[in-house]
Amino acid sequence: MSPSVALTILNWGAILILFLAVGALLREIRMLRALVVREVSYSSAGPDLVLGDAVTGGSDRIVLASDTGCPLCGAVTARLAELAGAAGVRPVLLTYEDVEQWPRPVRQEYDVVSDRGEWQKIAHLSPPVLMAVRADGQVVDLALPVDLGSAERQFEMLRKKIVPSEGSTSWR
Repeated sequence: MSPSVALTILNWGAILILFLAVGALLREIRMLRALVVREVSYSSAGPDLVLGDAVTGGSDRIVLASDTGCPLCGAVTARLAELAGAAGVRPVLLTYEDVEQWPRPVRQEYDVVSDRGEWQKIAHLSPPVLMAVRADGQVVDLALPVDLGSAERQFEMLRKKIVPSEGSTSWR
């Protein structure tokens, strides 16, 4: 066998091995992608946050922390008011601002709580902040909507975590 034929066979063998290696790598990537897609709602440990009775009123609530200076906050607040009304839920709007700064339709759909102390507990997060809060004030889930679509999805997920209890004022 001539050296040029041996080198050609060796080159084709190396190409075949590289082709199989790339195939194996793509298979691993596809398996990882499928694993990530299955984990639709990734969550680490739950939030270690307890809000006061001024926010919960002693019942399980959905709480939206928002302010009037944020355009996304205004849009999310209006959209969640529509969703909450349709779902029969009366959420809480937590803010550091005066209650009168919020438009009348918002105040009619939300229980607006202006409490700087409670706001400070979540001030490190960028509003709007959507939370499912138990009657004892423990935040069981927390979401940070980035657009109206994500706010709608997150509202539905949080709404399912807050089960109406007998005598609860958070559900109409």
